[in-house]
Amino acid sequence: MSLDWSKFKRKKNRLRIRWQWAKYDDDIDQVKKFYRAIRRNKSSSSYAKPKNIFIGNRNLISPKQQNVMVKFNYSRIEKSHKTLLEQYLPQERKENVKEKPVFFSAKREGQEAYEAYKSNMVPLHFKIILSPETNRLPLKNYTRAYMERVEWELGVKFDWVAVVHTDKPHHHVHILINGADRDGKPLKRPFPRDFVTRRSHIIASEIATNIIGQRSMEDIALSNDRKLSSNRWTSYDEDIQKLSKNNKIVPESERLRRRLNHLIELDLATYENGIYSLEKNWDTTLQITGRYNSFLYARDELKWNLKNDLKLFEGGQISGIVRKVYTLDDEYENNNAVIIENKNEAYFVPLFNRPSKKMEGKECVIEASATSKGRLAAKIYTISKKTEKEKNVSQGKSSEKTKRMR
Repeated sequence: MSLDWSKFKRKKNRLRIRWQWAKYDDDIDQVKKFYRAIRRNKSSSSYAKPKNIFIGNRNLISPKQQNVMVKFNYSRIEKSHKTLLEQYLPQERKENVKEKPVFFSAKREGQEAYEAYKSNMVPLHFKIILSPETNRLPLKNYTRAYMERVEWELGVKFDWVAVVHTDKPHHHVHILINGADRDGKPLKRPFPRDFVTRRSHIIASEIATNIIGQRSMEDIALSNDRKLSSNRWTSYDEDIQKLSKNNKIVPESERLRRRLNHLIELDLATYENGIYSLEKNWDTTLQITGRYNSFLYARDELKWNLKNDLKLFEGGQISGIVRKVYTLDDEYENNNAVIIENKNEAYFVPLFNRPSKKMEGKECVIEASATSKGRLAAKIYTISKKTEKEKNVSQGKSSEKTKRMR
């Protein structure tokens, strides 16, 4: 279908598009959908204003711009909201952190920011993590500039509070956003999907670059070197995937060789007679780890299955022993999840609700189905076992019945 680009002028149809230019197929498809919607609505008397679209791709970020990792999460559970505010953000459970993080918001500092946020809390909440590649950024000022830009782009006055965590090699910011704005009005889907997956990354990179300048060639080379030892899917892994045949590869470049050596350390590859052999599901494991940071090390919890047999649970029913419980309350976790294993299979199961640590070692059943929005809703049930005494009693009763029948 040929496109008449004049139809997308803001004056004619009020369609607000953040242009980074539609170079990619998914962007073109998105524009086509809205173009068809405009044609259908032209004949309608009640012309609906389209929602904001953020066209672009995070790959459009120039290599010279600062790299910033952005992660979004949300929950509707009041207890989780309270735990994040009172324990997770201030790192109350971490004894090794002597100097606790200080709360701040758009215009408040310390206890004042904490109390102001707490007084207006509702169950719905959002959490954003900003983790710049460099530690040279003044994170407090950077966070305020980022949130100001986000509010301007989305047209929402967020009620938020944040802290800076410096206990990791990469300093990062946790932003907690209330489910009601500053005027107390409930938020209804304030973050469009395109904003979460694309635009938020572009904004974070642009602001960081404006504050400390572009990356030097030395910084870019250092960043590429970090990819060599990353535990997640990288551009080097894409090259390995393309060049390998039957999961075997002889690397031609030094960078790919170093990347493959790191995959050996992760038990995802082996080396013999100049040939690297990739383990089964090595690519899937790395890609899942990008979404669930516990997945890579969860393989060590298995007792009945091989490491590379751990799979991501995608629906249905499974029963087995819960080997490990991961929760958002843990400092280094970004998801609630459990590892469940039986003699035939093992699964990593992401959970929306926080699982109890008491489930570890118990036999459970997990059932999951897709919701109306296409998300996986998993529920976990503990299987109550009979005691030996109960078994003996039941066996005694059954033997008595058989005697009577005879």
